Amino acid sequence: MTNNNSSYPKQLFNSFLQNKRWKEAREYFDDLMNHPVWWVFDPSGRKVRLLSRPGRKACSCPALDKAGLEQMRSFLKGNLKKKETIFELKSFCRLKHSAIIYTLKQGRNFCGAILICHFMKKTVQDKKKLKLFEVTINSILEEVHKDLELDRLYKTLRPRAVALSTVHTIHRIIGSTMTVKELLPKVARLSLQILKIKACIVSLYDNKKKRVVSRCSVGTISKDLKKRKDICAKVIKTGAYYRDNKIMSVPLLNEEILGCITIYDKIDDNAFSVSDQEILHTLAEQTTIAIENARLYEEQQKMVVGTVRSLVRILDFISPKTYTHLGKFVDLVMALAKELKLPKRELNVINYAAVLHDAGEVGVSNRILKKADKLNQEEVDIIRGHPAGGVAIIEPIKILKPVIPLVLHHHERFDGQGYPDGLKGKQIPIGARIMAVADAFEAMISDRTYRDAKDIDEALDEIKRCRAAQFDPEVVDAFIRLCDRGVVEQLLKTKIKKKSKIK
Repeated sequence: MTNNNSSYPKQLFNSFLQNKRWKEAREYFDDLMNHPVWWVFDPSGRKVRLLSRPGRKACSCPALDKAGLEQMRSFLKGNLKKKETIFELKSFCRLKHSAIIYTLKQGRNFCGAILICHFMKKTVQDKKKLKLFEVTINSILEEVHKDLELDRLYKTLRPRAVALSTVHTIHRIIGSTMTVKELLPKVARLSLQILKIKACIVSLYDNKKKRVVSRCSVGTISKDLKKRKDICAKVIKTGAYYRDNKIMSVPLLNEEILGCITIYDKIDDNAFSVSDQEILHTLAEQTTIAIENARLYEEQQKMVVGTVRSLVRILDFISPKTYTHLGKFVDLVMALAKELKLPKRELNVINYAAVLHDAGEVGVSNRILKKADKLNQEEVDIIRGHPAGGVAIIEPIKILKPVIPLVLHHHERFDGQGYPDGLKGKQIPIGARIMAVADAFEAMISDRTYRDAKDIDEALDEIKRCRAAQFDPEVVDAFIRLCDRGVVEQLLKTKIKKKSKIK
């Protein structure tokens, strides 16, 4: 009975019956037509239900038997192509009551019919009432049609909108994540959030061991699904996605297959859809890029660490423990940086700068560095030139470029009275502000040729006294918190022979 092979006519019919305006309209026309008998027929011409009020005796029209239904289908089939939607059925009712049928049409779609029988004949003859009925039903159908179109549009656009949001979120994750180990749990949790699933496993292929390794698992997998371990291996082997009602797996594919993302069980227990697959595919594409970037970053970090280690060995060969710092200083700098909740990317740069920030002293004679008497102005100028000297050593090593501002400005003062450029406040890089506090503290608690070491409390009082003048107040406050928690005292127990941690 439908000229459309899709399920749309049936959707329109069911939505029409649930529409609030239709229910209100039927009550209105029921009164207007003196309470007739109402029947509705779906797009196949199958009688759906009697809509008469409770207690109303059913009409004895043939719509109640098989012959009547065949007659109805035959009538509808013969009138579907007509422009008219309301037809009078003069000989339909055995009791000779008046009857009309209204065909529900939307565009080329036949969506069902309304049969109204057992009302006064003058109602049929009242063209105004029938016209009002026709206009009302057409209006409701149009409203239902638009609602369905909007719903269809939403279902079509939502996966794309989610995919775009996923791309944005993955980019944000990439920006804040440096290692594969940190990346994969974030991707798994993002999968749970976006796809409304119960569990996610991210697996990678280990080229050395030639096997699939589960690198991250989030959520709870049901016992029956745990047994299906072959899916990940199959997806990674073939490079093709897998989807059934309970499991979906998509490969992480670049020039070679890196692994796969496998998700389990939707929270609403529905089957995985094509839309879900599209979203997971987008997530997998962006995850592949993120994994490659993380691996490149890890390789770069290995190069940086190797470079710093080589430079430290060279400087220590020239004069052991003179131009590079011991572990307790670097640990104190890193503890301060973490207390200030700096991102890991910045922590790495600060770590390298803490090791190398006095490398420029290699150009200063030991006579000046170890002089017990007060330095003259020429010697002061030479000492003040060591940050630029450190930059000169580091600058040719392009991979250490982020370290340069910290090395150059670690003797600036928060009030702008420092050197070499007289930077003030937050013009000074945060890593340099941290090293200024740690450097001064270490100097005060260490023996010098011209004075004895201070104890921790004395040094802390001096740091407090210089708060907001020589030192950044935020860094000083973080340092005080570390002291109060006993972190600084614990760090100072580190043996002096311990070398700096280069991560």
